[in-house]
Amino acid sequence: MVEQNYILKEGKVPILKRAGEGLFNYPAELAALEARLGESFDRHLLSQAFITQSHVQQEAEQQRELGVENVVNLQDNSNLEKQGIKVIRDTLERWLIAALPKFPREGVEALLEYLTKEEMLADVGFHLSLRELVLTASYPPTGKELAQGFSAMVGALVNSDQARAEQLVIDILGSQLAGKELNELWSLRDPMGLLVNLLKEEGRSQPESRLLWKTGPGTILASYRVGIYVDRELLGESPGESLDIAEEMAARDALRNMFGTGEASPPLPWGRLPNRVGN
Repeated sequence: MVEQNYILKEGKVPILKRAGEGLFNYPAELAALEARLGESFDRHLLSQAFITQSHVQQEAEQQRELGVENVVNLQDNSNLEKQGIKVIRDTLERWLIAALPKFPREGVEALLEYLTKEEMLADVGFHLSLRELVLTASYPPTGKELAQGFSAMVGALVNSDQARAEQLVIDILGSQLAGKELNELWSLRDPMGLLVNLLKEEGRSQPESRLLWKTGPGTILASYRVGIYVDRELLGESPGESLDIAEEMAARDALRNMFGTGEASPPLPWGRLPNRVGN
């Protein structure tokens, strides 16, 4: 009833800040975050990881208004964020290359972009309850501020234990690929063209499309099933409402089988992190 009242009067339900209700102990919340993650941080760096530039500016302005001569010089999380972003990208890139050895470089870049986009980092940060920990000039924090807070948190852990920070990245961000169709995250405009080029690089014959069966041609329930063959070997097959669609989907299925990302492929190695390049 209260929420409905807010919606009718103001058009939205306000998000109340726990700290404003007198029920918030910041050091205890930081300790709870460490317990949830199973990690041990340098508490000073962890606190700094959640200080945004807008909060620093707000604090400085408030102190000037109060006539404080020696303004407290807070340091925001920009440096930690840069460290965190670098570790996140480097770690995920190594892990994806090792976990998907047959996946093309363009596909790895697409997955990396998906895992490191601002929306993904903000969503992960939100579900880690960083909304109450990120200090900003206004509440609640924006998606950008949540993403910065998560990246800076990783940067804070890097300063304590880089190996644990890298494993945390795989456990939290890498696992976001669970249940996802990896090939759909990589936008392929010409799957048949890519298939032809890959087979040519491997020294194999050109693919051949063959109609396996069809039902209801000329009706709104028409269905065609096309198979892609190479040297009499069936690489992929798929149905479609037209021959062109069925051929394109069959080419995508053939690519999934070549990349080792089909439905029967083993799950990605979530708990294992490959060695660094050069080790």
